[in-house]
Amino acid sequence: MPEIKQAQNSEVRNLVNALMAHMKELGYRPHTILSYKTFFIGLVDFCELHSNGVFTIESGHKFLWESCGMVLGDADASAKASRVVQLVADFQKHGRVFLRTGVHQKDFTDAYRPLLEGAWESFRSTGVAESTIQKYRQFLFRFEHFLTERGVERFDQLELHHVNAYVDSLASLSRNTVRAATDNLKRLFAYACAHGYHSTNYSGALPAPSYRMHRRLPETFTETEVEQILENIDRNNPLGKRNYAITILVARLGLRLSDVLRLTFDSIDWDNKHITIVQQKTGVSLELPLPEDAGWAVIDYLKHGRPESTCQCIFIRHCEPYGMLRGDFTKLISDTIQKAGVKPSPNNYIGMHNLRHSIATSMFSKGTKLTDLSQILGHTHRRSTERYIGLNVEALRECALEVLV
Repeated sequence: MPEIKQAQNSEVRNLVNALMAHMKELGYRPHTILSYKTFFIGLVDFCELHSNGVFTIESGHKFLWESCGMVLGDADASAKASRVVQLVADFQKHGRVFLRTGVHQKDFTDAYRPLLEGAWESFRSTGVAESTIQKYRQFLFRFEHFLTERGVERFDQLELHHVNAYVDSLASLSRNTVRAATDNLKRLFAYACAHGYHSTNYSGALPAPSYRMHRRLPETFTETEVEQILENIDRNNPLGKRNYAITILVARLGLRLSDVLRLTFDSIDWDNKHITIVQQKTGVSLELPLPEDAGWAVIDYLKHGRPESTCQCIFIRHCEPYGMLRGDFTKLISDTIQKAGVKPSPNNYIGMHNLRHSIATSMFSKGTKLTDLSQILGHTHRRSTERYIGLNVEALRECALEVLV
């Protein structure tokens, strides 16, 4: 069993060595543990240098941000670093790690199926996006797995201490993840109580984090910073040409990354220079003009970067099978902004979506009406667009009321 060795036996070093031994006992394959070892070593070194050899959630957050350019909960190519912090946090607090196999099962267990399928179908009937519905289903799998591991074989056996234990297990995750999990719990508890699966609705017992009342404004970049980011994407290779074309479409048009990755050859009208899509999140059709530099970036990729493939998506994987591309490109953006010398606010999530926020803020500051901005961004609700007002200090000043004395 590999260990992390050094002359000193710090608390975090002993903790991580015990964790790796525990992972072996749980049946983790040796090569899986070895794949985590680099991040374990990095975390240990960081804690010994910055927190007197003691691991805390705060030191884990700082490790991810300062060493990996990411925040806890990111799901990109460096997700293992985030997973390592979560593993250490769980093992420190609970003396064990929680396997993730429960989220991959194909169906709910017999005891939970009527409740969870019913809750899922009830949520589906609200008309939300399919991607959001699937995330809710994943949450239900995770929660069921958490309960059955603790001997709660039926939902009517659920007690408040089980709920508290589940919420406590989320402590190492990002704020947005915790907020989504508590929202999903409230939805599930309300459904269960209303349909007789449990006599108590535990929604009122869930924590209501104060940050929900003070929603964090999204990180944005200035126009100069956006150009610096684009200029620092290496376009001298096929993969770089693809990544540049994707990034410039998000930066210039404010498209969601999910919609860019689903662009097909039929999405672009080259004669009239516009893009037409059906947004994945809202299902609403959207037509936008294609900027010249973005168009040339796509052409450059198609001519000199895209592998031969029958896939109808413009942007595809560059390893077999050459099919549809997925991912959030967080690592690309975090690496590129560091290379460009752009310094975002600490502890803020950084990803492709920040470029969407940036173009929206820039357009609003130049006088674009909120209704027009809402249409360009593909928002179905005005309140989704109104959040950008909070990013424009000058616009807020114009809205200020004179104080009467």
